[in-house]
Amino acid sequence: FQRSFSNDVKYCDEMQRGLRFLRAEIDADPLISQALLQETASATVAQTPEVRLDDLGNHLRSLELSLVEMNSHWDALKIQYRELTELLHVLRFCERFFAETRASTTSVGAFGSASKARASGVGARGAFDTLSRFGEQS
Repeated sequence: FQRSFSNDVKYCDEMQRGLRFLRAEIDADPLISQALLQETASATVAQTPEVRLDDLGNHLRSLELSLVEMNSHWDALKIQYRELTELLHVLRFCERFFAETRASTTSVGAFGSASKARASGVGARGAFDTLSRFGEQS
């Protein structure tokens, strides 16, 4: 035994769920909330055209799908940003390390040249000391 309007009630419940989802996402972003508030304050009821329930449901579904897709893209962008930030820190660390190593090997005067110092192992020790100092700073 099913009423003739029970499918319409289910459809309205589904639309209400979609509206709650959209509202939660809008409230989560203060910039969107302010823009939407200004837009709705300037609109009046007389300007709103009549909308069929089916058209509204289809529009809500498309908005929901778009928002889900944007959220997944946003998550992917955050992950990529973290990875790139990590790589940037690694590159800066390597740049400091090699600059320090280069400076320490070129300043070795007891052996006459940096190549002799590297051949004797002094440059390697200096590089190891530099690396351990940078490791302690991190």
